[in-house]
Parts: sequence; C-alpha cells; structure tokens
Amino acid sequence: MDRLASILSPIQDSPSHGSSDEFVDPASQAIEPSKESESKPSSTSGRIRAILQKTAKSAPLVSAVIAPVITLLDIPALSQRWYFFQGVPAKDPPASIGMSVVSLVFCALGNILLVIRFSANQKKLERWIIPVSTFAFCIKTVVEIVNIAVYGASSEKPAGYVHAEGFWSAVYSCGLSGVVAVLLMFHLVAQKGKDWKDSIRVRVDGRHFMESMMAFVLSVGIQALIFSKLEGWYYFDGLFFSIVATLTVGYGDLAPTKASTKVLLFPCALITISLLANQVSIILNYLADRTQTRKLKWRAQKTLLKTQSQASKRSSDHWDLHDEILYLEDVHSLEEALSQSYDLIVSFLSFLSFWLLGSVVFKYTEGWSYGNAVYFSYVTFLTMGFGDYSPASAAGRVFFIVYGLVAVPLVASFAVQTVATVLSSAADKRWQRSREARERISRDPSTKPGEISLRPYISRTSSCAPAPDSFEQRFVPHSTFVKQNLETAAKIRKDLREKAVEESVVREELAKRTLRLACMLEANARSLLIATLPAGSKAQMLLKADRNIQRRDMETMLSGESSIHDIWDYEDANSPLTDETQLESIKRYRENFAKFLVAGSLIRQLEEPELSAFLRTPSAPSAPTIEQRAKTIG
Repeated sequence: MDRLASILSPIQDSPSHGSSDEFVDPASQAIEPSKESESKPSSTSGRIRAILQKTAKSAPLVSAVIAPVITLLDIPALSQRWYFFQGVPAKDPPASIGMSVVSLVFCALGNILLVIRFSANQKKLERWIIPVSTFAFCIKTVVEIVNIAVYGASSEKPAGYVHAEGFWSAVYSCGLSGVVAVLLMFHLVAQKGKDWKDSIRVRVDGRHFMESMMAFVLSVGIQALIFSKLEGWYYFDGLFFSIVATLTVGYGDLAPTKASTKVLLFPCALITISLLANQVSIILNYLADRTQTRKLKWRAQKTLLKTQSQASKRSSDHWDLHDEILYLEDVHSLEEALSQSYDLIVSFLSFLSFWLLGSVVFKYTEGWSYGNAVYFSYVTFLTMGFGDYSPASAAGRVFFIVYGLVAVPLVASFAVQTVATVLSSAADKRWQRSREARERISRDPSTKPGEISLRPYISRTSSCAPAPDSFEQRFVPHSTFVKQNLETAAKIRKDLREKAVEESVVREELAKRTLRLACMLEANARSLLIATLPAGSKAQMLLKADRNIQRRDMETMLSGESSIHDIWDYEDANSPLTDETQLESIKRYRENFAKFLVAGSLIRQLEEPELSAFLRTPSAPSAPTIEQRAKTIG
C-alpha cells in the first residue's frame, strides 16, 4: 500500500511559480477571418455601410478630444486684435467682437453638453443632449464663418494692415468646430434607432477623454494668463509659451525674465507636462485597442499559408511533441515579426504624413524653403528646439499650437515607441540565441553554433527511461509520463493481488490519492495563473483573495491535518520567474496530471478503447487490461 501511495502521490519537491506562453493553434486563428468575412455583407454598399457605422461610434470620442482645444483658441480670438497696422493693434468692429462672444458662448455650451452627455446614465437625458450639443457646435461654426467672412477675409483694409494672431485663432477654431459639428451630425444620423446600451463604452471612454483634455486645457489657459500678465505679453504669447514649454521644445524666442515667472515655471510646467502625458497615454491605449483586432486579423491571414502547409504533417502519427513545439515556436516567431511589421508600417506612415504635411504648411506660413520646413518639423518632433528656426508669423504660431499638440506627443511617441520595441525585441532575440547556444555547448561540446531554440532540449525518444539531463526530461511526451505510472501501477496491483489485499481497500486508497492529486493540480495551476496574470489586476487579486480565504477556513477546520499544509506550502513556494523555474513547474504539473489520469483509470477499471481516450494516449488495439496497456504505451 505504501508503494502505491508513493507512485500516486504528487511530487513533493518545492514547486516554482512560473509562467508559460499559451500555445494556441494558429490554424484555428487563421480560419477566423474567413468566418467573419462570411458573416459580413457581400455587397459593396453593405460593407461601406458597416464601415460608416463603425466609424460613427468613434466620432464622439474624436469630438471629445478636439472640443476643449476649440475653447482654448476662442479666447485669443476674442481677447486679441484681428489686425495690426504698422505693428500697432487695430481696433476691431463691435459687431465682430459680439460675434466672437456668441461663438465662445456656444463653444463653452457645447463642451458642457458633451461632458453631460458622456456622464448621462438615463436614456431620456441622452436623447435631447445629443442633438442639442450638435446644434451648439453647428451654431458656433456658422457664427464664426460669418464673422471671418465679413470682418476678416473679405474686408478691405488699407496698406499696412496684416492679420494678427486673433484672426488666425478664429480661423483655426472655426475649422476645428466644423470638424466637430460634422462628426456629431454623422454620429447622430448613423446611430439613429440603435440600442442605447450600445453607447455605454463610448460614453465611458468619452468621459475619460473629456475630463483629461479639459483639465489639460484649463491648466494651459491659466498658465498662459499668469505668464502673459506677469511678463507683459499678449495672451496668445503666453499661450504659445505654455505650449512650447509643455512640449519641452524650448525655441528660446520667449522666455521668463522675472524672478516670479522663473519660480512659477517649474510647478506650472510640471503640471501641464503630466496632464499631457496622461492624455497621450489614454489616446494611445485607445488606438492600440482599436487596431488590435485589425492587426490580429491581418496577422492570421499572413500565417494561414504556413498553417495550411503543415496541416497534413501535424495530423500524421509521426508528428510528436518535439515537432509540435518547434512548429508552434516557428509560428510564434512569424506572428511576432508580422505584428512588429504592422506597428512599424502604421507608425511610419503616420509619422511621415504629419511630418511632410506639416512642413508644407510651415513652408507657406513662414516663407521657408521646404527643406528648412522639414528640418524644423523633425527638430520639433524630437523636442530638440535648437532655436535657429521657430514660428514667427501669426498664422504659423497659431498652426503650431494645434499641430504641436497632435504631432509631437502622439505621432512622435507612437513612432519612437514602435522603433524602440523592434530594436529591443531584436536585442532580446540575439541574447536568447547566445544564451541557448552557451547552455547547449555546456551540455554537448559537439553542438554547432547555429543550433538554438528548444531543439537541443527536446527528447525525440519514446523510451520511458529518464534522460541523463534533467532539463531534457521536461520535454518528454505525455505518453511517457503515463507509461511510467502505468507500468509501476501494474506491478503494484499484481503484488497486491498476490498478497490478497481486498479490492475495496485498494479502491479507497486510490480515491484518497486521486483527491489529493486534484488539490495539488489546482494549487499548481493557481500558482501559474497568479504568476502570469498582470500584477495588481482584478483577476490576480481574485485568485489571491480566494486562496487566502480558503486557506483560513481549512486551517480552522483541519488544524491538525498535515496534508492540508503541504498543499498550501506547495502553492506558496515562490522562486524567481526564470525559464528554468517555469519549465520545472510545468513539468511537475504534467507529471501530476498523468498520475491523476492513471489513478482515475484504475478507479474506473477502464479498458480499451475507453482507456486510451481517458489517458489521452495512442490506442493499443490488443491491450484490454492495465497490465497489457503498460507494455504497449510509448
């Protein structure tokens, strides 16, 4: 009986918390796009309609990012003159000032309604807020267009009059307001009649966007007001200085000259930089989530050819654990390369578009050559700010505020992070190959330099005899683990029959050991899950809390049961998360699982073909008993 317990009991070595990459069949993933394509509308109009409806859901989120910036531009459009006459601000017509006030009021109203809209928890409230907020931005756009057309673009001024920052602020504010109005109208029409619950995620994301962006705009506006008053600048100069400081460009054309502003610059810049970084993080995470599905579909289509070419080989009996691991490893490398290529292409095209198009605008607003405009743009992207080139015209400075807030933090960060990820991944692969080569050479001096990856460590033999290298034992097939336990169990059952031990006693002992194995498997699986889940995530906290409560209750009820403490000690054993400890933990899990299956088959007294199916091993047609089964597996 003791020998039976020793065979069926789990491994008592202290396990290690580890993680392993989830092996998902790429062939099943590659088929998903074709299934999705079958469910999509077959006609071109149907596809276009589906794309438009999907785009319409994101329209309010884009509006939530743009709307606060419009208010930021409306302030200098109202507070500053629209014209300079021979370097002196010219007085604006009262009607133009009145329309600027109306424009600012409707812009503020639209922003407030957007905040309420994204915070609304009632369908009735959202129904009237959506059209009213859209109407507010439409009125603001129309009023601004009339103001610009009558008192800005078409008004005839004598020689010496030039447009100032106030006029260009109104122009860019009008353009952005028109974009928001179109987006909201598009969303209103496309989502008409849709289920109200479908917009819950949009409302949550929109509220985050609005709260973060409004906090940033408010801090920049207050900072601009403080510095413009203390330094004696125009309000727009303070706004331009605040944006340049927040983007850490530092052209040097505007700088604090008083002790008070030099002291205030540190906390003000720290706040605005932190708020901008938070906003950029929110937007980048949202864009990453939006592109993840598209990227996975594109990657699956690219790997479909490889999975189809290997389908016939994988279904053959000669395809063993060694071949499957190498196949999955190759597919994973291909998928990783495709994902990095996708990110690199998207970031490069985005970076190139903003770079070249922005350079065109600066070329004409500043009168630079296109080469110098390109030079200025990438110096701004990389936040170098040498100061040899900086926007000096009214149109160029206003454009820089809008362009800098979009291009510098978003495009540059996305591009730089993508390139850094690719380079880091390449360096990690080189280090991994070098380490594996050193490990292989230390085990077998005859190893060729090109032999890397898992190939040196995986045993192709079907023998159940333990390999001389413990590292190699971790890659033995499942059938080998089963055969080891079946052979020993068959010998023990033979000895027990010769000793005339009652079958009921044997089955009772088997049941106890099987339950203990189940507990050990759960503990091992829990430790692997806790180690692989993101630290501090809800799922990890749930598993830890559930474990702690179970442990407390079990210790209270079974304080003297040593086996209970062994199970918890088994789970709580904590080793560094290295490849060695991860593989060792997975090896123990596989061995315990094989023991669990063998114990279950003994309790149920299974015979072929049910025995092969239960043990998950190749069938042996002429092996109807446990004893004969043990001789044929492998």
